[in-house]
Amino acid sequence: MKNSVIETIYTANQRGGRMLSVIDLVERDTLTPEQAAFLTHRVAAGDSFLVGARPGGAGKTTLMCALLAMIPEDEPIALTTQDQSWQNLAPRHCLVAYEISPGSYLAYIWDKDLRTFLDEGLRGNRLVTNLHADDLQEAYEQLVSDNGATSQQFDTFNLFLPIYTSGSFLSSRHKVPFIDRNQTGDWEKIKRGSPPQEYDSAIVDFIHGCLNNRTFNVEHVREAWLNSGIPQRLSAHTA
Repeated sequence: MKNSVIETIYTANQRGGRMLSVIDLVERDTLTPEQAAFLTHRVAAGDSFLVGARPGGAGKTTLMCALLAMIPEDEPIALTTQDQSWQNLAPRHCLVAYEISPGSYLAYIWDKDLRTFLDEGLRGNRLVTNLHADDLQEAYEQLVSDNGATSQQFDTFNLFLPIYTSGSFLSSRHKVPFIDRNQTGDWEKIKRGSPPQEYDSAIVDFIHGCLNNRTFNVEHVREAWLNSGIPQRLSAHTA
């Protein structure tokens, strides 16, 4: 199933209301500006990412979709569906599964479908998904121990992003306390407040510009990002 980035984002919305953007998540302190800049840079560079949180409602899908909105304009996107049309894609697609779970919902994957999904990453496609896991070890156990994936398949992900929730139900706070980054099979933990300076400084300016201009709508943020010239410059540098 191939569709637009924005369509894929809104199809993931099971709770109604507006889907949040990276700018929303910075304003709400889920991400620091530096974390957002680093992640946006890595998404522009083609990284596959896995978002995790054990409890439901922590914001896994929200973070996943907010970052999904920042993929390059020319990157085709596909969604895992029951018709299996997402298998054997040409390389350099973005393949999205809404959740790693045995649930029978749209674009939920488990067991054989999960392993096939991971194989698509090994074939040169970007993978984007989330699961009920609070840390990298829990994520690894769920994919490898519970679903029979290999370590090589797990390592097709470049980033693991956990979300922790605190506070009461009516005033809960959601934060990414650290980022796990895969460097050729060697995972490193990047703590909140000290992200690596491996991002284009213009991205921080872009984020603050959106905050100052009150640009929060995910469609408008994507449009502003694609029109900023930054993705094209990063793509040329990566190439």
